[in-house]
Amino acid sequence: MSSTLVLKESGNVLTQCTVADYLLHRLGELGIDTIFGVPGDYVLEFICAVTDGAGPAWVGNCNELNAAYAADGYARVKGAAALVVTSGVGDLGAAGGVAGAYAENVPVVVISGVPGSGNGPLGRPMAHHSLGDGDFGPFQRIFGEITTAQAILTADNAPGEIDRICRELWLDKRPVYLVLPADVSVMPVARPERRLDLRPDLSDQNELNDFLGRLAEAARNPARTALLADIGVRQFGHTAAVNRLLSDIGMPWASTMGGRVGPRYVVAGIPRHLLRSGGRQRRCQLRKRCGGSHTGWLSTRRFRRRQSRPELPRR
Repeated sequence: MSSTLVLKESGNVLTQCTVADYLLHRLGELGIDTIFGVPGDYVLEFICAVTDGAGPAWVGNCNELNAAYAADGYARVKGAAALVVTSGVGDLGAAGGVAGAYAENVPVVVISGVPGSGNGPLGRPMAHHSLGDGDFGPFQRIFGEITTAQAILTADNAPGEIDRICRELWLDKRPVYLVLPADVSVMPVARPERRLDLRPDLSDQNELNDFLGRLAEAARNPARTALLADIGVRQFGHTAAVNRLLSDIGMPWASTMGGRVGPRYVVAGIPRHLLRSGGRQRRCQLRKRCGGSHTGWLSTRRFRRRQSRPELPRR
């Protein structure tokens, strides 16, 4: 536990913890044992909770963009990551890396520190790290475009919002954005009574039946049908299911560079592998793409989305 932890004893049971420790506990449930970031104003209380506690380790980075890319790489291997920045300059520095994680379905929890509820010593809004006006809304709106869910934490909503954000991160496999005021980090909340609910929502039965029908039809002629496996298969944890499918129906398959064969990659040890995407492949009447991504250079350099050209104004 961190030195800032506020505890309330009921017999021998600790019933309360700080918001920072609650968040660290939930990050641990996601398998995150390392947190990346850059120390700065408004996040020091949270970083103290990290370094003083027995949970995730702290890894400081030279700048926020480096931290964002480190978190991106960690999440691709471990399943999820956490990134800590201070609002304003820290947000802007990390935005490019977080946007890339959003484009490629990489789950990263972005924790952005803002001034506490009291703001400045005279009760006035803190202009520090803002655009000179004390308004931190512009940075939050930027991250509203490059994260799948956002929340501004208070002592009252922190447990519910942290749980919601972690669930959306896990199921959508995209970054989320938590605004953490400096004083909220050390405020007491009830300790979690149960683990995070990370079970996916049930599929729409009509869509599922339609997919199964199409797949069964393709499997009747596996010699003329191929499956193209992409990085999304691994990102969403469907590697074992795709392996079983290929083994059962004997369908030829190929993989993109993002989903190429190897440790922790899409498929391994399954026969009838065609050349990787980008090379010459056997002619097939039907190709099924699984876990497709249209962001990687080797996945997009030969493909373009059809769109009308914008009309330039004429003088």
